[in-house]
Amino acid sequence: MKALPTLIKLGALCVALTITALTACGSDDGKIVLPGEGGAAGEGGAGLGGGGGADLSPAGQGGDETSSIPLGGDATGGAETTPSGGAGASDGGQGAGGAGGARVAGRGAVQIAVGTSAACVLLDTGVVRCWGGSGGGQLGQGNYESIGDDESPFEGSDIDVGGKATQVVAGGAHVCALLENGAVRCWGVAAELGYGNSNNIGDTETPASAGDVDVGGKVIQLAASEQHTCALLVGGTVRCWGWGGYGELGYGNTDNIGDDETPASAGDVDVGGKVAQIATGSEMSCALLSTGALRCWGLGGTGGLGYGNQLDIGDNETPASAGDVDVGGTVMQIAAGSSHACVLLSTGNVRCWGEAHDGRIGYGNTVRIGDDETPASAGDLDIGGKVQALALGGAHSCALLVDGKVRCWGAWNFGSLGYGNTDNVGDDETPAMAGNVDVGGPVKQLAAGGDRTCALLTNGAVRCWGAGVLSILGYPDAYPLLENIGDDETPASAGDILY
Repeated sequence: MKALPTLIKLGALCVALTITALTACGSDDGKIVLPGEGGAAGEGGAGLGGGGGADLSPAGQGGDETSSIPLGGDATGGAETTPSGGAGASDGGQGAGGAGGARVAGRGAVQIAVGTSAACVLLDTGVVRCWGGSGGGQLGQGNYESIGDDESPFEGSDIDVGGKATQVVAGGAHVCALLENGAVRCWGVAAELGYGNSNNIGDTETPASAGDVDVGGKVIQLAASEQHTCALLVGGTVRCWGWGGYGELGYGNTDNIGDDETPASAGDVDVGGKVAQIATGSEMSCALLSTGALRCWGLGGTGGLGYGNQLDIGDNETPASAGDVDVGGTVMQIAAGSSHACVLLSTGNVRCWGEAHDGRIGYGNTVRIGDDETPASAGDLDIGGKVQALALGGAHSCALLVDGKVRCWGAWNFGSLGYGNTDNVGDDETPAMAGNVDVGGPVKQLAAGGDRTCALLTNGAVRCWGAGVLSILGYPDAYPLLENIGDDETPASAGDILY
């Protein structure tokens, strides 16, 4: 079963988020209907709401042309692939079309995930493959060998997660997969896994051997960051585990969860209502409620939570007590990075807040937003077009435009912006001024983590850029120098990753 895009419907608007594997659609009263409502929980596999899911119309079809903001992907969420060696589509100035997607014959990617030490791809068969560093078992191969340093990702084995996956997420030194039955399996460094012990998983055994993370119910979406993970359960509840030092777990304390207890034992995070979508960043978490309200918790020191102050939330109070983040519009997607966050509004516009010294929030200056004012007061970013999805890394942000082009801003670190230079973007210019990242063809999904960005092209190809250390970019030709990509060349010039 292919992983479907997330659908969120507000009024007559129904859009797809390819960054998750859940489905959330709704009625015309402006509320978001949660995945799993309207039918038996888990019917049709994890991530499928109701009995048969929602109508997945291709972008621009079957919807209001003035308000439909397609959030990436085709009608099914599967990668539209071109036969190997076939002509790739031109994107009208973003670079030459890909060569059909470098991959093993018969395989197509439906989702990519990027963490600090590993990158992963979810195939249309439900198989997960990862590459990068494996010091803690985060590649899931049962050994400590890196992948992508002197071999292509396809030379590694499929990860044995014990079933078909519908979503994969990557954090600092851990990876988690959501299975089609709603179960969760994680591997890598013990502190982030949620198994209630101090054992790494994936270094000497497979993820399947560890069994399910006891989350306490069927899961429909995962979000992972540097040292914590959150799960959205059927029914709209949220549970988080990992490191809790700033309240990012949301339980009103700074306790770690999952090191000597299971996530189920911690209970639900009190966010003040049913949740339709979750996002995690470094030391922060956010939830989009079914009412359309947005709530964030964790580290607030740079205004990254968006409440107009610098207070941490979730360390000695619940997220519900903080109220709504005022973003000034209807939120379709929330994305979180390191001390910053961005929302995609129903208009196709973007608003960001938090740390700004390197341009990561994109307003053409270095003034923080959200520390003593609300995100609504900053207005829309000038990205140069309507946006369909967002991806945030450690100190940079990227937007996928509705025409399949990509624009990035923030710190240039190691080429993570992909413009072939070492300039920050967004600190004294707008993202629109930087133009398109030359990825080599139209893109259907973006992922970012740490100092790296990856793109899944509409032809099924995967390309990554940024820091080459730990082999996360997946280009063995760069070995042994582990060269960065995007600092003095374009992502298009690197070619496809063979997965």
